[in-house]
Amino acid sequence: MGCNSSKVAPGVKEVKWPKALLKAMESTALLDAGWLADLAERGGVLPRCQDVPRRAKVSLADMRKWTDEYTLPLLVISYPWLGRLHPDEYGEQLRKLAFVLRAFQIEAKRVGGKVGVFWE
Repeated sequence: MGCNSSKVAPGVKEVKWPKALLKAMESTALLDAGWLADLAERGGVLPRCQDVPRRAKVSLADMRKWTDEYTLPLLVISYPWLGRLHPDEYGEQLRKLAFVLRAFQIEAKRVGGKVGVFWE
């Protein structure tokens, strides 16, 4: 599920993100940093993209609530697969990154928004 639109909702501050980035984010599934941190704390494992629940995804509108017009509330995580069939079969990498995900989620929650995560 990608973001629906790069249009700004009424009452949401216009941000100065590059137009090409906004366009790319419209069709990119982004995960909620808080959902990922919760998953790590429960000892979970990142599911396949098609199995990620709707509540775990972040919209561009959620991310635009970040108050700093120059901050992009997006984390990009990339690392080599640890196994042949799953990139993090036992959730080890997820748990190692949970403190970073939680820190960003706390800051985003302070301003009413969310941080999107592109997990590759």
